[in-house]
Amino acid sequence: MKTTLQKLSFIVILLFLTSTLFGQILLNEHFNTASLPAGWTNTAIQATKTWSFTNSPGFTTTSGSIYAKFLDDQPTTRNEAALITPAFNCTGRTSVKLQFEQFWDDVEQIHGNVDISTDGGTVWTTIYSDADEGTGDVGSYATPEVTTVDLTPYVVGESNVKLRFRFENVTSNAGKSWNIDDVIVYSDPDVAVIGFDTPVYLDCTAPYTNAELVTIRIKNYSIFSVSNVPYKVDVVTGLVGGISQTLTGTYVPVILPQEEITITFPADLIDMTLDDEYGFNCYTELAGDAYLENDTFYTSRRQWVTHYDHNENFNLTSEGWKRGGGNSRNY
Repeated sequence: MKTTLQKLSFIVILLFLTSTLFGQILLNEHFNTASLPAGWTNTAIQATKTWSFTNSPGFTTTSGSIYAKFLDDQPTTRNEAALITPAFNCTGRTSVKLQFEQFWDDVEQIHGNVDISTDGGTVWTTIYSDADEGTGDVGSYATPEVTTVDLTPYVVGESNVKLRFRFENVTSNAGKSWNIDDVIVYSDPDVAVIGFDTPVYLDCTAPYTNAELVTIRIKNYSIFSVSNVPYKVDVVTGLVGGISQTLTGTYVPVILPQEEITITFPADLIDMTLDDEYGFNCYTELAGDAYLENDTFYTSRRQWVTHYDHNENFNLTSEGWKRGGGNSRNY
C-alpha cells in the first residue's frame, strides 16, 4: 500500500512539473511508453544492437514501470550503442546538472558512458563512465542508484547541447546490461518574482494614498527546496526621476519545489500622492541562482491626476488667452 501511494504521489508531482516547466527543467524523460521518446535517437555504433524500452524485469525507479535498457546478450560481438537526448538550450544558465536513476550490471571491459556534445551531436566528450574494469555493480533492480553529473563546465552559454548514454563493449566479452530511467537535466536553484499584487491598478478611477502597501509574489522553480531568499523592490518615480524608496527583506522559511509565496512590506508604506508615475522594480537575489533571467519583475502605477498647471473655465474673462489662426492657441 505504501509503495502504491508513493507511486501515485510521484505521478501527481510529475504531471504538475510537466505542466509548469520553467527555468529549471531543461530535459525531463521517464520513458513512459515502450518506444523511443519523441526527439530521442537510438543508434548502433558498433554491430547492430540498440537500446530497448521494457518493464521486465521490474526496475523500482521513482517513476516505475518502463525504463531504457541495453542488454548485451551477444557475447562474441563487440556491441556499442548510444541513446541520445534531444537538444536543449543552456543559454542564461549558471549551473546545469544531469540526474538519472540506473542499474549498471558490471562486467570487466564493459563501459557505460555519458557523453556530451555542444554542437548538436557532431563532437562528443565523455564526462561520466560507469564501473570501468569490473569494479562492481552500480545500483540494482530493487534499489537503483540516483546519479548526478555536473554539466556546468561544459554547457554555460551553449544553446545546442545533447547527451548520450553509450554502452560500450571494449573487447567482445560477455556483457550484461545498463538500465536507466528518470533522466532530468535541470538548472538549480531558480527563484523568480512572478507577480505584483498591491498597490492594485486603479485605472485612474480613484487616487492612491500616502500609505500604500507593497505586495509581491515569488516562486521556487527549483526541483529542490530553498530558504533564506533575499528580495528587493525599488520604487522609481517616473516623471520626477530616480529611486525614491528601496524595500528589502529575506524570506527565511523553506520554500518547497514549485511553491509560490506572497510577501508584503507592512513597515514600508509608499506615499503615492504626487501626480506621478510610480515604477516598481522587483528582484530576488538568491546566491547561486542558476537562471537570472526571471529574477526581475517590473510594473508601474499612475496616480490619478488632480493637480493641473493650467486650469481655465473662462467664466469671467479670457484670462489672457487670444484667438489665433487654425487650431492654434496662444497663452
